[in-house]
Amino acid sequence: MRDGLHRIYAIVVTYEPDVQIFREVIKRISSQVDATVVVDNSENTDVVGVVGNAFGSDVKVLSMEGNKGIGSAHNKGIDYAVDAGATHIILLYQDSLAEKGMAAALLKVL
Repeated sequence: MRDGLHRIYAIVVTYEPDVQIFREVIKRISSQVDATVVVDNSENTDVVGVVGNAFGSDVKVLSMEGNKGIGSAHNKGIDYAVDAGATHIILLYQDSLAEKGMAAALLKVL
């Protein structure tokens, strides 16, 4: 949501995601926010490669270097977003498929 007043970041936590669904998650939310940050708990899936091949540098990937849990991963993503200037943060998981206009609707009720 690029309106000049708000900087909305989406934080998406992963753990061994289904690659096809995960790509759709990123595609749907990235078009609605200013920045998308993936925080990866995976031990075997190459999430950096999946994101890089599909989205390039438009999505930031942070590694947890193993499964530290969703709470720790969200906290790492939140810290990154706040440091980068986020005014609002949407927390998602690897299979959270955002409906069209979701970010704008959430912002409207705040």
